[in-house]
Amino acid sequence: SSKHHGLYGSPYAWSKYGGEELCKLYNEVYYLNTAVRRFYNVYGEYQLTDGDYCCVLGIFERQFSNGEPLTITGDGEQRRDFTYVGDIVDGLVKCGKSLLIPNAYHAKINGESFELGNGDNRSINELAEAFGDYPTEYIDARPGEMRETLNTDDKARDVLKWIPTSDIIKFIKLIKSIFPQIIIERIDERYTSKISSLIIRQSGINRKSRMNKSIIDKISASLILESYLIKMNK
Repeated sequence: SSKHHGLYGSPYAWSKYGGEELCKLYNEVYYLNTAVRRFYNVYGEYQLTDGDYCCVLGIFERQFSNGEPLTITGDGEQRRDFTYVGDIVDGLVKCGKSLLIPNAYHAKINGESFELGNGDNRSINELAEAFGDYPTEYIDARPGEMRETLNTDDKARDVLKWIPTSDIIKFIKLIKSIFPQIIIERIDERYTSKISSLIIRQSGINRKSRMNKSIIDKISASLILESYLIKMNK
């Protein structure tokens, strides 16, 4: 964070600070309406599940879908203020509309900064436990990792009337509930096609029937899913 991490805590923190200062500069010199919003550990649908900018829940989602242990850095007691992407969008819309529509409310937004965080934090261990009786693996702590993040700034609530409503534990339970469907959608089409062709050859089903082919593909996906779940339960 440009505010809480320290300007020289990392190049990433400094670059965010630089962006904020540019907003202030254009606001002061060119009278461009600006407002800075700081996000806290955003999660939600279509989140990254791989790469350097992947959040911990994205990593857990990938590992869970691949049947791999959830990797936890350090002792897992580091806490983060996780904020749902839908709540973030709500804050951006409220702020953006206020900048575009001049009124008394608008005057409180222009040139200001707002912290968009849930106001409640969870430990990484709590996130892992929400996946149920599932294997975990503790790995070395990462140098420079903050022990805790928590939004205690109420300006967004007071000025923007922004109220986050989502909870990360409930979101994890949702991931678990739709997990079988996710697996079916991610199944490699090559394997589905091979199993479908085998079923067609063995049963003598009409190859030209699109309806039959669609049904067979679904059966193939279900067979792969069943094999996967059997492997998971061993």
